Amino acid sequence: MRQPRNRGITPAGIDRLPPAIAVLGLIALLVPIPPGSAFADAPVVLIKGGALIDGTGRPPIPHVWILLEGGRIKRIGKAGSFPRPPGSEVVHAQGETILPGLIDAHVHLGTSGVVSFTFSRPQSPAEEVFRRSLRAELLGGVTQVRDLHMPMEIGRKLTKQLNKEPTLGARLIYAGLMLTAPGGYGAPYAIEVASAEEGRQRVEELALDGAEVIKIAVTSRTLKKAAIPSMAPEVVRAIVDAAHERGLPVAAHVAAATEADLRNAITGGVDSLEHMPGSWDPLGVPDTLYSTSGLVPEILARHITIVPTLSVEVGETYGPTIPELSGDPSLRVRLTSKQREVLALDLEDF
Repeated sequence: MRQPRNRGITPAGIDRLPPAIAVLGLIALLVPIPPGSAFADAPVVLIKGGALIDGTGRPPIPHVWILLEGGRIKRIGKAGSFPRPPGSEVVHAQGETILPGLIDAHVHLGTSGVVSFTFSRPQSPAEEVFRRSLRAELLGGVTQVRDLHMPMEIGRKLTKQLNKEPTLGARLIYAGLMLTAPGGYGAPYAIEVASAEEGRQRVEELALDGAEVIKIAVTSRTLKKAAIPSMAPEVVRAIVDAAHERGLPVAAHVAAATEADLRNAITGGVDSLEHMPGSWDPLGVPDTLYSTSGLVPEILARHITIVPTLSVEVGETYGPTIPELSGDPSLRVRLTSKQREVLALDLEDF
């Protein structure tokens, strides 16, 4: 699977973010820094005094010192355990919690506001809503997101802006528009694919446009329709093969999928199953792990990633209460002024 490009927060940009969020982004830089990039010339930074949660399950390290050179973590230790390098910048993080930058593996940045289903033909405010959503992610400690259905034009613009100014928002991996069967899930807002050859062609087009992941839909039922066509197995295989030839992973939408839909995605060679776990049956009890299908061992054997999106229905159900929630005094105390500003704009759109 192709590694995502390294687009993170430079130490030079921390003055434009709250200290805790700046720290989150800095700790996330755990990938090699390309020679000649902005990170390679970053100054030496010493973060002092926060409590470090390193993600390994070990207890937090209190009063930690973290040394960064060239945008990478050089040393970690308790306060005073190593000398401060001459000329280094100091970020005081007392009272803050430091942890690796979070990754949201499945987002739809456009549906945070007014864009709704204008994916194929973005309206004038669309780019601003996408940019605001990326900013909100970063302010919440999420340093990388994977958007699985967005206009290619906006994806390219945002990527260019983030490369120039990484503190604008979370790093972005985007798929472009989803591929589906003619009349299938997501149509007409997706790209409808009728044959294996057409599938290979669409993958090539998406790859040339900058997509770093390909998304397909195999679900053959939705809440509003009793039955819709699933993607044919030979089309799934052709798309997966074409994507893998270009080093791109394939994500499969399997929300409300039948057992046959799920098997289609698994045997087709996809890399991740989106909106897992769980099958949906309006007349019965959900099989939350597809345990009756017998497919879980094969999913594990093929090293397919399961991506749950458990908060979507909660957000839709409780959405009308959000304005009252935003006025909660305790919440306002916990949010930075920038977070409150972004939240207010999102609520206006909502």
